[in-house]
Amino acid sequence: MPKKLEHYVAIAASMVAVDKKRDEANKAYDRMDHNEWDLPSGLQTVQWIRRKVNTGPSTDLATGVRVLSSLDENVTIQPLASNLATKQKVNGWERSLKWLMVQANRRRQGPVKQSFVKSALKYDEIVAQVVDLDYQIAQKDIFGGDTQREKAARRHYGRYAVIVYHPNDVHVRYSNLMPEAVLLRQERTAQSVRDEWGDKANRRSDLKGMAEKNENVIYNDYMDYHYRDGRGGRVYPDHARGT
Repeated sequence: MPKKLEHYVAIAASMVAVDKKRDEANKAYDRMDHNEWDLPSGLQTVQWIRRKVNTGPSTDLATGVRVLSSLDENVTIQPLASNLATKQKVNGWERSLKWLMVQANRRRQGPVKQSFVKSALKYDEIVAQVVDLDYQIAQKDIFGGDTQREKAARRHYGRYAVIVYHPNDVHVRYSNLMPEAVLLRQERTAQSVRDEWGDKANRRSDLKGMAEKNENVIYNDYMDYHYRDGRGGRVYPDHARGT
């Protein structure tokens, strides 16, 4: 049984607070990657001092991405038995997974592995989600969500999609056993939230007004082992603000 909304809002705030230093560091890595740097304020007006940006970090990162992302994915499944039939079945699974990866790459401007490599080199962290479009469409149909984009993606690029997130958008609470909870927190358009959540979002009159004004909201999607299970339940926290 889900708890009151305030409970999840408090959890979301605490998870974001725990990752504050990580997020600040990642923003600094982004600035280095984009060659963003200015002289200290006291030196900006000194005429004989000129700003010179060291492009080494961004160049090194781009080189690493080019080299490592050129490697092919090594999809390997260990067979549970040594007989020929089991090995042939596993080989078929491996071929299917490679084909699905090719289809996932076709959805994007660059291959998935390129995003993986860049995130690993830049942030020492990779955050990704595999989406089963058949399941996603079925769940959104239940509460009247807009599924046109998912259906088009399913027709042209296959059943599975891989979404790579900026690590600052995802917060994970760990225990000694496993990851216990995951929070996706992003700034999104109010209209995109209404399209995704259908009837559930349309109950919110303030969200409808923000969508009509083309405003953004801070969107939170929280999951743990107590609330979200195989039935696909999701929390829609009332922790949104116009921006």
